[in-house]
Amino acid sequence: MLYGVPFHGYFRDNSLINKFIPHAERPVPFPQMLFIGDGETDIPSMRLVKDYGGHSVAVYNPNTTERTAVSHLIKEGRVNVGMAADYQKDSELTHYVCSIIDGLARK
Repeated sequence: MLYGVPFHGYFRDNSLINKFIPHAERPVPFPQMLFIGDGETDIPSMRLVKDYGGHSVAVYNPNTTERTAVSHLIKEGRVNVGMAADYQKDSELTHYVCSIIDGLARK
């Protein structure tokens, strides 16, 4: 729920979802966000996070042709990277996510 982030996560008053909060006052700035999306409905959020300096990862099922669609997202500048949706401890995705988190922790 990307749009709940400026409000400290989930909230009870849905009317707040459109409330403007200046970037300097947001508890989690976009450059400190990591968004992992696995479908077409995630594309707007992945693009938003990427465009504002965050990290967007499009994951795909390696047993399908989804990799081609993810390649297009990278070429179109909608995501930073695309990787197989492998959440095992030693996967490429896990190593990438950990490196992003380590980099953010050093800032």
